[in-house]
Amino acid sequence: MIILNKLTAYIPDEKSAVAELISLGVSFLKDESGKDWYEAQKEFDKDKLKIVYSYDGIIRSADYDISALWPADMSIAEIEREAVPEGFSINGEWFFDGEKIIPVPVDHLATAKRERVYRLTEASEAMAPLQDATDLGIATDTEISLLAEWKKYRVLLSRIDVTQTDGIEWPQPPVAV
Repeated sequence: MIILNKLTAYIPDEKSAVAELISLGVSFLKDESGKDWYEAQKEFDKDKLKIVYSYDGIIRSADYDISALWPADMSIAEIEREAVPEGFSINGEWFFDGEKIIPVPVDHLATAKRERVYRLTEASEAMAPLQDATDLGIATDTEISLLAEWKKYRVLLSRIDVTQTDGIEWPQPPVAV
């Protein structure tokens, strides 16, 4: 397995041919040990998946064609085709631990808190015009009933224990009739 860590931009020492390339906008990278990115590309196996990952191990890009990748300010490694997990993608949900690709650990508490905030916001937005109509004395019986249902929904949301990790059963929001 080839791994190039922390590829950063640099200007090579050979000035003649390099100066022209630089004037054309070509950039150069080297890893933390000084290995040149373009030279290192020859060492990668065309049949292995090349993954580009950030300092925290999150995989940001991947391709079997090494020339399709630009790992500036990142690291790159190659993985056997058989070792690529089912469902792998570069959507930020996969991590390279130095040897293999694994799913990023999910913070279920933070996810549940975000979901509750989203649902509470949705409830507040639905309730605002209904509450206004009630306050102004112009609400219909249907609006008054719907406002009460939204209030009940909001109370049920506030009672949910978001620390449970075995799945939360969210209440269903009211449906306008």
